[in-house]
Amino acid sequence: MKKGFFIVFEGIDGAGKTTQADLLAGALAAKGHRVVVTRDPGGTALGESLRSLLLLGGVPVDPEAETLLYAAARAQLAAEKILPALAGGAVVISDRFSDSTRAYQGYGRGISPEFLELVIGWACRGLVPDLTLILDMDPAEAAARLKGPADRMEREGREFLQRVRQGYLDRAKDDPGRYLVLDACQPADRLFARVIEAVENLMLSNPSCRKNRR
Repeated sequence: MKKGFFIVFEGIDGAGKTTQADLLAGALAAKGHRVVVTRDPGGTALGESLRSLLLLGGVPVDPEAETLLYAAARAQLAAEKILPALAGGAVVISDRFSDSTRAYQGYGRGISPEFLELVIGWACRGLVPDLTLILDMDPAEAAARLKGPADRMEREGREFLQRVRQGYLDRAKDDPGRYLVLDACQPADRLFARVIEAVENLMLSNPSCRKNRR
C-alpha cells in the first residue's frame, strides 16, 4: 500500500531538473523525511545500461523500439526501486518518468497516443506521480546551458524539442491538478522556493500519505 509521495521533475534537458531534484531532496531530508532520488531511464543496473544505449549509443533505434526500451527501463525502476520505497513511506523524487515518453516519443517522434498509453500502462504498473513539476524553458536557452557532447535526443534539433516542450504544456493544461509548470529561466533559488512550496502543499493536503521520519 502506498504510504509515501512520488514527485517527478520533467522538462527538456538544460532546464535544471537535476539541480532542483537535488535541492528538494536535501530540504526534505533536513526535515526528517526519508528520501529516495532516482532518474528515468536509470536508477537500476538494467536502467543505467539502457540509458547508455538510448542516449549515448551510436546505433540507430526505431521509434517504436525506442519507446519499448524506455518502457523496459521504467518497468524495472518501478518494480525495483519506486514502489518498494513508496510502500515504506519514503518521498521518491525522480528526474523524469512517464510524461517524458508522452512528450518525446509522442509529440517528438509522432508515436500514436494509443500505443503510448498501452506501453506506459504496462511499464508503470499503475504508478502515477502525486505531483509533476514541469520546468519550462525555450529549447535555445536550454541548449545554451548544456555542457559536454549532446546526447541523442539533444541532437534532434530545435523543432523536435519545441514539439516536446508543447507536449509537456498540453499535458499540464489537461490535468492542472497534478502538474505545475514553472519558468525555468528564473534564478535557481527563486525557482526552488516555488518547488518547495508546491511540495509542502501537497503533503499537507494528503493526510493519507504518512510522513516517515528517520
